[in-house]
Amino acid sequence: MRFNFSSAIWASILATIIMTIVMYFLDMNIMVALGMAAGMEGTTILVVGGLIHLCVGIVYGLIYALIFEPILKRLPGFLAGAFYSLLAFFIALFFMGPFLQSIGKFFGAEKKIHAMCAPCMPAAKPKSTMSPSPCHPCMSKATPKPLHNPCNPCGGRGGMAILWSLVSHLVYGIVLGWAYRPRIKKA
Repeated sequence: MRFNFSSAIWASILATIIMTIVMYFLDMNIMVALGMAAGMEGTTILVVGGLIHLCVGIVYGLIYALIFEPILKRLPGFLAGAFYSLLAFFIALFFMGPFLQSIGKFFGAEKKIHAMCAPCMPAAKPKSTMSPSPCHPCMSKATPKPLHNPCNPCGGRGGMAILWSLVSHLVYGIVLGWAYRPRIKKA
């Protein structure tokens, strides 16, 4: 068995921290997006959002170590991790909206998020035809300069947010693949 639990945990933590730093410098504060989705306020937004992001990073790291690293073992670690990160990128791109909604439900923040979103919604129309952002429950394509978050193509940077999300996921995968050390089978 190649799986090394402790190495997978530490590699995941390192990769998630470096990814989060890269995202911050790309003006995509994932901790704020996750903390707000949980209905947190003040500094609790960063703490809860950071813990959620770290947990997600660890889960992805364990999946990599258990399933994908043995399949991609002939590649150098950093390259295997980069390939794996493409899967994580596409999952984030298509499922971040439902994930954020699930976080809101888990933390019981649905009513709180709705109250926070009231200023974003137009008062003139009782039934809005605006399509909601896939990533943030109160932001829409019609909202001026929505919160920058890693998967919101409607955000202030347009399609660049998708590119920056790809870059940050590649950073995660490269660091994860580089740092993870599977157990070597003894003959």
